[in-house]
Amino acid sequence: MNRRRIEMAAIAMTALALAGCSAGVAPASSLLDNEQTAEDRVEVATVFDTSGFDPETTRLVGQHDDVSFYFVINAEGESGEKECLLAVPASEQDWLGLCNGGGEGSGAGIGVGSFRYGFGGVASAGLTEDEVAVGDYVIVVVDG
Repeated sequence: MNRRRIEMAAIAMTALALAGCSAGVAPASSLLDNEQTAEDRVEVATVFDTSGFDPETTRLVGQHDDVSFYFVINAEGESGEKECLLAVPASEQDWLGLCNGGGEGSGAGIGVGSFRYGFGGVASAGLTEDEVAVGDYVIVVVDG
């Protein structure tokens, strides 16, 4: 009888653990629920001078090879194009903004290889050996 209870408890604990793992990542828009910090701010003026990006909405989502990736809201974007990924290299000379809610991009001009992103979170469990998860929303493909 005790063995049966232990087995049932183990099954219940496994189910709870799996439920926690499959709950997923909060949408990137939930980052706006937190106050913007100093590391969330982008100091490159041309990013905001030449786009509809709202500087008060930038949130750092990760960094790789001297490139910082930010979630940002495009105040001038159409429906489905308001949530954007902003990639800014340390040199701050060039930057890349993508506003399609998720997909793939090429960061060759800013010093990082190709990458994919999704604002609902990206699955990092199946990474290949040339991929690196950068936070919860970006996966960078490392150039050989």
